[in-house]
Amino acid sequence: MDEIRVLHVDDEPDFADLTAAFLERIDDRFTVETVASVAAGLDALDEGPTVDCVVSDYDMPERSGIEFLRAVREDRPHLPFVLFTGKGSETVASEALRAGATDYLQKESGTEQYELLANRVTNAVSQFRGRRAEQRLVEVADNTDQLIFVFDADWGELLFVSAAYEDLWERPIAELKRDSTAFLDGVHPDDRGRVRDAMDRLTAGESVELTFRVTASEDTLRWVEVRGEPIRDETGSVVRVAGFGVDVTDAKRRRQRQRRQRETLLRLATDDAVADGSFETAIRTITEATARVLDVDRVNVWL
Repeated sequence: MDEIRVLHVDDEPDFADLTAAFLERIDDRFTVETVASVAAGLDALDEGPTVDCVVSDYDMPERSGIEFLRAVREDRPHLPFVLFTGKGSETVASEALRAGATDYLQKESGTEQYELLANRVTNAVSQFRGRRAEQRLVEVADNTDQLIFVFDADWGELLFVSAAYEDLWERPIAELKRDSTAFLDGVHPDDRGRVRDAMDRLTAGESVELTFRVTASEDTLRWVEVRGEPIRDETGSVVRVAGFGVDVTDAKRRRQRQRRQRETLLRLATDDAVADGSFETAIRTITEATARVLDVDRVNVWL
């Protein structure tokens, strides 16, 4: 995880500074800014660097931590907000959660409270960033016809797939949610082994690129080009596999047609019927060759 910027609002400057020092010592990703009032906190959110999480006291002069929370939620409905207060009660906790607090933690004596606070903040920010990244992925997927997918590392759970999957495979996404590897059923049997091998390589941490056939229906065959990347956590372990794919059927058919054209020209150049036969025989031979190249009926070519 990248740097975590925390805004700590507490009307006791000594305690706020102590909290900031402990958080930054516990995890060097933390950068903590402290202010002593709700007004200063709102100014810091509006005018300062982007904040990843707010930590606020409850009982402060002029405006309480709950009032601060409500003001924050007006413009930042999903920003992580942890109420860290010495005034602990079920009533305060319930009020905080109803107002939209991400978490609630009671101040205690000893240094353990700072480690607990650090864990709560880290978890809240991680979940927030995950949801934000997923939303961005959805927005990108909604504006592209490419296949985008994310699975867990062992392909046991589908985490995300774009709507293009249904267009390419002609199978419902709901099927993948029930069985995350159901997409293999649509892969051409002769290509399925290569696809499984690519899946294993992704799980092992390799990047992959391959082109394979998808049998969408009895009379529909598509070529799909896929590139995949492993996603690692901070320890280097693969935790997700992701990638994108595109329908390359038209390009594949163009290349196949060009190859047939080259082969046909080579055959015509050495065909005795063309070189030595009658004009009618030569035309018939060329017409049949053209029909094979263009995948059309010979009669249509002749006409």
